[in-house]
Amino acid sequence: MVTFRQMSIFVAVARQGSFRASAEKLGLSQVVVSTHIRELERDLGTSLFERRSGHPAALTEAGHHALNRISAILAEVADLRQELAG
Repeated sequence: MVTFRQMSIFVAVARQGSFRASAEKLGLSQVVVSTHIRELERDLGTSLFERRSGHPAALTEAGHHALNRISAILAEVADLRQELAG
């Protein structure tokens, strides 16, 4: 099952272009970030990043599509929270 945490971490990695930098920014270990991304990829049934040692985390075509959709989902949830908060 895809979680909001996985989606948030995915967006952070996509925007930072780095698993390590995203982990530092989120206050998580790189292992935790990588685990969440692997689980998200497993749940979605596709690879979201091209992984090459020593290179930035580049989105695959599916990753670009997922980034657009997931960003919209997270924005909708943020809007809902604001609406409900008053």
